Amino acid sequence: RQNRSLPRLFGLLLQPAAGVAFLAGAHAAAPAATPILNSGFAGGLTIALSGLFCAWHGSRHRFVKQDLGQVIAAVLLVWGTIWWLATGWHEIEAFARPETVRSLQLAYASASALAFVALRRKLDWVAAAYAVLALLPVMAIWGLGWHERYAHPFAAYGFAAWPAAFAALYWVLLRVENDVPESISRTSHCLALWLLALLGGWECAWQLDAAVGEGRIWSDIGRPLVPALLAAWIATRRGKDHWPFAAHLRTYLAYALAPVMAVLWFWVLYINFKASGDPRPLPYLPLLNPLDVAVALLAVVFLLWWRALQRIAVPPFLAQFMAAVPPGMGATGFIWANGVLLRTLHHWAEVPFRLDAMWRSTLVQASFSVFWSALALGAMVLANRRRLRPVWMCGAALLAVVVAKLFLLDLQKIGGIERIVSFLGVGVLLLVIGYLAPVPPRKEAQS
Repeated sequence: RQNRSLPRLFGLLLQPAAGVAFLAGAHAAAPAATPILNSGFAGGLTIALSGLFCAWHGSRHRFVKQDLGQVIAAVLLVWGTIWWLATGWHEIEAFARPETVRSLQLAYASASALAFVALRRKLDWVAAAYAVLALLPVMAIWGLGWHERYAHPFAAYGFAAWPAAFAALYWVLLRVENDVPESISRTSHCLALWLLALLGGWECAWQLDAAVGEGRIWSDIGRPLVPALLAAWIATRRGKDHWPFAAHLRTYLAYALAPVMAVLWFWVLYINFKASGDPRPLPYLPLLNPLDVAVALLAVVFLLWWRALQRIAVPPFLAQFMAAVPPGMGATGFIWANGVLLRTLHHWAEVPFRLDAMWRSTLVQASFSVFWSALALGAMVLANRRRLRPVWMCGAALLAVVVAKLFLLDLQKIGGIERIVSFLGVGVLLLVIGYLAPVPPRKEAQS
């Protein structure tokens, strides 16, 4: 009331001085024998509460000039929050069983976020909303540490800590979304979804590997499964649904899912060339094995997401992407189909699943020639029926590649029955294409 700035600043300087003195004395103090009821916990809690009180007081009454006072209040809020979390985590580290420490620390952070939400409402403390959002980076850091320490997220009581943490996270996002700028709210929702997708994929991969325990392909397909299911679920939501989709559907579809779908697409390309698709203990069946079923599921998810984007106002960075989706999916489908062929030859004809072995195999080269011709036939017949001239041109280009391959590569590398089958098969398909799939007319000619 009397606007005594100097005493206030002196009192603020006592905050870091008390922290330094406390840390210096903590090294010399004997280990506490009783949890919570000990000098270490009481001292840390006192510094935390003092910092938080000063931050709240500074947000309601000016310390000094207005701009500087807001900065000081923000610094004190960060200071008090760090001391609050660190004091609780240290107490858990000192007295909890080793296998429960990380889960209890995560639960403590979640409960602290809920407490800050209550304080924000009770004290009309808008700045506390930013302290609440500290739960998100804490969860991300804990996820990284979990990966170093444990085999999967549900280990060491994580099956209780992680669901509770995500429930608390989305609750606080709901309660404080009107207190923070839209950009921060959008970023928080995106980061929360990415963290959920990463941890869910990790857990799913571990569970599949533990359940089957024979072929590595089971853990490989488990990693994209949870992100794909999340993407499919979000893509089928509507703006009239409950929170968060009623208020943030565009954020989830455009900003959160775009990186997820990009990662899933790269996974399809990577796994197509890396994995032989061994489905042990199941027999290998083309298109009906775990790997190909997973890729087909991802294709459906991509289609659902692409159609969902057409219902919203797409951000500029996605506008060009949407136009490239159909040809991109066609190219990806071609790569996947070749992977199916190579994996089938590996399992059924015992061709080693290595690049050098595939390149030297006459069976693989002959199969490529016939298979590419069959794909070109299918594309050109479809293009002729649907009047899709660009698709027909792609099929014709693929046929040109096949013919060049026959004369430049197959004549030198392939001999015997494989050469005969390759040339006859391609020749027959060329005749069929000429009869069934002539080039569609241009749009001007159709008009």
